[in-house]
Amino acid sequence: MHICLRFRSTLTCNLVLTLRICIPLKLWTVIQHVRICIKPVAHRKPFHHPLRNLYKGLWGATCKDDFFFFIKRLISSFDQAKAPLCQYFDMQNINMNKNSTNQSPTLKPTGYHPPSSGIFRFIPAVCVPYAELMRLDRPAGYYAFYWHYLIGLSFAACIAFPAPSPTTLLSLTTYLGLWVVILRGATCTWNDNLDQEFDRQVMRTRFRPIARGAVTTTQAHIFTLAQTILGTLMLIPLSSAVSVYASIMTAILLIYPLGKRITHFPQVILGVGLAMPVFMCCAVLKTDPFIQPNAMSEGITSQNGNADIDVNRRHWGAACLYAASLLWTIIFDTVYAHQDIKDDVKAGVKSLAVRLGKDTKTALSLLSVVQVGLLISSGYLCAFSRIYFLLGCGGVAAALGGMLVFVQLDKPSSCAWWFGPGSKLVGASLVGGLLGEYVVRLY
Repeated sequence: MHICLRFRSTLTCNLVLTLRICIPLKLWTVIQHVRICIKPVAHRKPFHHPLRNLYKGLWGATCKDDFFFFIKRLISSFDQAKAPLCQYFDMQNINMNKNSTNQSPTLKPTGYHPPSSGIFRFIPAVCVPYAELMRLDRPAGYYAFYWHYLIGLSFAACIAFPAPSPTTLLSLTTYLGLWVVILRGATCTWNDNLDQEFDRQVMRTRFRPIARGAVTTTQAHIFTLAQTILGTLMLIPLSSAVSVYASIMTAILLIYPLGKRITHFPQVILGVGLAMPVFMCCAVLKTDPFIQPNAMSEGITSQNGNADIDVNRRHWGAACLYAASLLWTIIFDTVYAHQDIKDDVKAGVKSLAVRLGKDTKTALSLLSVVQVGLLISSGYLCAFSRIYFLLGCGGVAAALGGMLVFVQLDKPSSCAWWFGPGSKLVGASLVGGLLGEYVVRLY
């Protein structure tokens, strides 16, 4: 839609200035009732603008002044339609000065808005920064941790003799789910404390609690220690081997933030730590292949009397699943890191996303093929049925292939989706295949 705005100078009545403005139809429905009334005042001071020299010689000085005054009045008159205009343009960060009609709108950086949905509706305001440090407002990262526990428990249930009951498996799943909240909170708080200077330079992270000053460095260290102690106490009812694996995993995750400073492979460090629940969950169900191998041997011997071959195969099967989980973390965290690749380069943060650049998809395709191969090897060594290979391995291959085809690494929103909802396709496929195998063995 086009509209014409006509303006006639009071001193040069023979000149009519016509502006033809192209306005989208949706925007026109917002401003169609806004009438711009220009009444030049003879005694006002001329409005001097750098561009006014461009119009020198075209018409008189008064007309030039009236023209620029008209433009400024045109802008300021939209103040009364500020709300619908901001909604239309999605520019809530525009600051319009209501006290003066002689100033143009100025852009202000988007400010911090505390989370107000979910559990944050019930948390006191003083506790909100600490809940943000635990990432309670960002469940996608929680699943990045928790999927490995679901995979580990499902795998352990498939190779355990006798197989645990569904009630036992469900209770362990819930208990470890609560423990992951504490573990993730401690590691994220530690990570934010070490990375606070980097976070202030990255658009996506500059409003994290420590970076914006809502929590001090000392308070964050105390909060990390408190969460670590609570997590340790929660592991007391489980076997000692579980605590050993949990300690190794926690130590690796605490080293991870430092890896960004010295190597382009921090995703590998993260993967080594996040994949540890494969062994940890085996220890929960007394099928640990390394720290407590005798527990597995006793169970298998009581079933068929030939423990050595079966135990060795299951050792290698667990190792293959661990390596597959490690590669899965590398793949999806590299995609996740592409959200901030431009800011990371400026801030000096190292990652596989920065290292690989345009070759990321090629490298991730190779890792995906190796991951699916490891999953197939794990199922073969543990003598799993077809349901695992079809649903688990096939589903993972399809999900990884879809991610590699459709993810747009130059768009942060696409990277965030494939790290969050997209990664659930891989996790759900693998867990579904393992649970299907569990049901087959149970009944």
